[in-house]
Amino acid sequence: MLSGLLAARAYDGEAIDLWEINSDEHYLEEKQLPSARSASNSS
Repeated sequence: MLSGLLAARAYDGEAIDLWEINSDEHYLEEKQLPSARSASNSS
């Protein structure tokens, strides 16, 4: 919701860098999946 509002303000000419929204590491949702080799060894 916030990114949509900021995008509208940026469209109107306000200097807003939309790529900086939620770029902190605690917002990223990357997960490491176990490799196929380690998954087959655990069973």
